[in-house]
Amino acid sequence: MQIEGEVLKSYPARMQVKNWNDLRYLLALERGRSISGAARLMGVDDTTVSRRLAVLQSEAGSALYVRAADGGLALTARGSEIARNVEAMERQADLIGEALGPGE
Repeated sequence: MQIEGEVLKSYPARMQVKNWNDLRYLLALERGRSISGAARLMGVDDTTVSRRLAVLQSEAGSALYVRAADGGLALTARGSEIARNVEAMERQADLIGEALGPGE
């Protein structure tokens, strides 16, 4: 017989995601190309997007986005790499949700 908590103890995560929601804001920035575009996609105001991106960028310790020539924002190479990984996480979460089926 296996105790429920044993599985989690046997395979600890190498790293915990600090805040999934902050990562989603970076992906929204890539898709929306601006703070206001990201805000529309996330269903929040511009201030919320700016604040969440500032926290994420601070945690990253380097620039994740820069002002683009067209006045919008563009992800840096590091920001793009992180956004690709977040998009993969998003796809996996969708697949897991589909596998679990509808809620009760």
